[in-house]
Amino acid sequence: MSSKFLSVAAIMGMAGMVLVGCDADTAPTVDWYLAHKADREKKLAECNNDPGHLAKTPSCINADAAEAKSFRQLPNGKQTSSGTGF
Repeated sequence: MSSKFLSVAAIMGMAGMVLVGCDADTAPTVDWYLAHKADREKKLAECNNDPGHLAKTPSCINADAAEAKSFRQLPNGKQTSSGTGF
């Protein structure tokens, strides 16, 4: 095999790994995290443990938004207008 072929193959392999990495954080939606409290709590614990790397990831943002939204929900699932629940 020629060194040119190996170089091209190596570059294509690295490009493929980069493209796969783009979909590495297929974040659940806010509504999903609202419906899955245990998963939301687990994700928030991960995010809070390493905020320097994780705070701005879609999963952490959505889990945080779901947590905030869960405090504004009435037992019947409707949102409060003031966000306080009263």
